[in-house]
Amino acid sequence: MNMRKKLFALQVSVFLLFIALWKLVIIIFNFPEFILPSPETVFLEWISELKSGMLLKHTWVTLYETLAGFAIGVLLGLIPGYFVAKSKTAEQTLSPYLVAAQTAPKIALAPLIVIWFGFGVLSKIVIVALIVFFPILVNT
Repeated sequence: MNMRKKLFALQVSVFLLFIALWKLVIIIFNFPEFILPSPETVFLEWISELKSGMLLKHTWVTLYETLAGFAIGVLLGLIPGYFVAKSKTAEQTLSPYLVAAQTAPKIALAPLIVIWFGFGVLSKIVIVALIVFFPILVNT
């Protein structure tokens, strides 16, 4: 058996082991369906969402939010990043603040972002843009 087939067999085995352990945990600990649904329930619901078209619809919305946030984060990170990289004074002045802002957990800002931008698409785009902004800024 070549290496590629062995790797595939190992990946399938790990997946099947995960499913078996999932089912075993449900049987042993008797979890209610609303806390930990069975693999069969999850699979059937996945098929149902796939057939109804809702899964595809929501996938496209998520892809849009991710790509829009990424594009905005890249643009907003490249422009100041360029000037910080070109100016030693700007780098020395802004670096401590950028490092402090970068280390703040973005999830801590999520409630404020939801209050400011609502529950819609915009708040999700802003969160993605924030996550992308600092690595682009610092590494430009």
